Amino acid sequence: GISLSFSPYRREVSRKSIVDIFDDDLTIGASEEYINHYLTKYDSLSVSLKHEFSGNGSFDSYLVKGSPYLTVEYNGLTPTISSNSNFYSINGNTVKTWDKVKSDYFKIILGNWQAWLIFSSKK
Repeated sequence: GISLSFSPYRREVSRKSIVDIFDDDLTIGASEEYINHYLTKYDSLSVSLKHEFSGNGSFDSYLVKGSPYLTVEYNGLTPTISSNSNFYSINGNTVKTWDKVKSDYFKIILGNWQAWLIFSSKK
């Protein structure tokens, strides 16, 4: 999967540098078994990756330098969202780890009080 980090929470500042430490705040993946990923396209500002899973499923991800957004296109997979922190709420409802939530909009509040917005659409 793809891990996302809002690293200013872990920023280390010294006289010589400012370092934002990466942590897996949110991971976008699939419930099927992961096989491989590879580069499909790139230019000076963006990169496209294909992530392959068992059963011929895949997802494509599009990363753009400086963009606060991530786009993922699933093909024949069951999307998953996980975090190193616990999930406090999804769309205003407290959740348990075994909950399955279906929606085209998700407002996720993590136990560390980070808020993440996720939008989905059907083809």
